[in-house]
Amino acid sequence: MASSPLSAFALRLVLSCAAIAACSRAFSQDKPAPARDQAPAAETQPAREIDEAGAGTLRAEITMERMLLTPADTAWLRFAIINESDEPVEIPTSSVEGAAPIGLSGGLVFGTDSQPALQISLDSQRLEPVRPAQWPAALDGKITLAPHAILGMAVDLRSIGREVRYSGHFRVEWRPPLPKIAPAAIEFRVEARKKVVFYTDFGNITFLPLYEKAPRNVENFLDLVRDRFYDGKQFHRVVPEFLIQGGSPDGAGGGQRPDGKTVPAELNDAKFDAGTVAMALKYIPASKENDLNSASCQFFITLSRQPELDGKYTIIGHANDDASLRTLDRIAEQATHENGRPVRPIVIFRVVLVDAEDVGPRRLDSGSR
Repeated sequence: MASSPLSAFALRLVLSCAAIAACSRAFSQDKPAPARDQAPAAETQPAREIDEAGAGTLRAEITMERMLLTPADTAWLRFAIINESDEPVEIPTSSVEGAAPIGLSGGLVFGTDSQPALQISLDSQRLEPVRPAQWPAALDGKITLAPHAILGMAVDLRSIGREVRYSGHFRVEWRPPLPKIAPAAIEFRVEARKKVVFYTDFGNITFLPLYEKAPRNVENFLDLVRDRFYDGKQFHRVVPEFLIQGGSPDGAGGGQRPDGKTVPAELNDAKFDAGTVAMALKYIPASKENDLNSASCQFFITLSRQPELDGKYTIIGHANDDASLRTLDRIAEQATHENGRPVRPIVIFRVVLVDAEDVGPRRLDSGSR
C-alpha cells in the first residue's frame, strides 16, 4: 500500500537558538536562582505577531544542491523561512505536527486546496499548482522564530508530481501564506546524461561530464553549449605535452561569459591525465594565486599526466577515447608563437550535446543540443 506523500517528506531543520531558548524557559521555574558570581539571565524579548512584523522581516528561500538532474534523480527542494530582523516573530504552524520534529509546517509550503502556495512550470509554460495527494493539516498554532533564525523543510518533488519525471527546464515558485513576505523561486533542468562533442578541423573531441563530482561547473558548461557560446571560438593556446586552452570570448585568452557569471571551484579527486577537461581560472598577480571562484567560460584540456594540477582546478570530464586523443595530438603538433598562440587559428566549429548512450557517428548538422 502506498503511503501518504506527506509521510515521505524529510524534515531538515536548522535549529535556531529560539527553539533551545523556548525549552529552557519551559523548565526555568524548577531551577534555583543564579549564584552571586553568575550573570543574571537576559530578559526574554516578546515575540511579535506575524501581522505586526514589517515588510522584509521574513524572507522565503528555495535552494537545491544540484540544478541539473536526470529523470531518475530525486528532486529535493529545501524551503526555508528566515527571520531577518533583530526581534523574535511568531509564525503559523499546525498543532497536529506538534509531536513531530520541529520544522517548517507543510501548510506553509503547500498552502491549501483553495489557495495553493507552490507552483511549477515546464519549459516556460503556464505555472500550475502543486497539489499533494493529501493536503497538510490546518495552520492552527504558532511557533516563535528567533532573530536571524531559520526554519526549514525539504521536499522531494518527484514524490508528489509526475512533471519532474519529464526532461526540460523547470521553474518552481513559492508564495508562503504569510503577510508581507515576497515569493521565492528556483529554476532547474531535468535531462538524460549527455556527452559533449567538439567539432574541429583536426577531428572531434568527446567527453562525458562529471555530473557527480562537479555539478555546478558541469551545469555552467552545458548551459554555454546550449546557448552555442563555443561555436566559432578557438583554441587560443597550445603548449605541447602540457595543454590546449579554449573558450576565450576575445580569442586571445581574455573575457568571461556574456552575463559575467562565475562558478565556485568544485575541486575533486579526479586526476589530470591526457584528455582531462577542466575550467580555467583567473590569475591574481597581487597574491600570485588563482581565484578559485572565477571559473566562467574558458577551459583547458591536458595532453599528458599533470600531477601538479591535481586538486587545483575543477575537472569537468575526460576526453580519453582513442579518437579524441588522436585529435588532441594533431592540435598539439600545430605551429605556435612563443606565447603559445597558434600560427593558424584552431577553430571550434561547433559543440553539441548527445545522449551519453549514443556512441555512434553523428552528422554536424544533426541539430542536437
